[in-house]
Amino acid sequence: MDIPLEDLPVHGDPIVANEDLPVQVRQLRRLIFERYRREELRLSGKQAQKKLEKIYRRAFWETAEGKALEDEFSTLPGHVRVMVPEIRTIADNAREFWLLVELAKSAKTPNLIGTILVRDIDVEQRFRDSIPKTRDEVLKKRMEQVLTRFERRFGI
Repeated sequence: MDIPLEDLPVHGDPIVANEDLPVQVRQLRRLIFERYRREELRLSGKQAQKKLEKIYRRAFWETAEGKALEDEFSTLPGHVRVMVPEIRTIADNAREFWLLVELAKSAKTPNLIGTILVRDIDVEQRFRDSIPKTRDEVLKKRMEQVLTRFERRFGI
């Protein structure tokens, strides 16, 4: 049986899989993946994922939700703002929200959002507990920097 690639479900993407996100956001993300699968987007190599993310961000800013976030969080960089809907589905309070925002700012750490840092856990405690367990020294350093910025924000 031959099934076209674009008809297969998208698995493992934290945006497409997050049913707490608005359907329009998830659909936009899925459509970009489908365009890539149909080879309408010519991306390859090590930078393909980064290019997909950039295409998603550009398309997201054209949506009503993207424009509202641009107004609400104008001081945040675009790559962070685009993660706010996902962050809102995870964070139970302002402290968790801002910890996740700090994570979204840092290279190498946004992937923790929606993977090890998920809804219905103590996000701050899980993050703190995961730092000493991290074997990747670059990632560990970035996580420590995130924690420093977060603690500075909350006067800890």
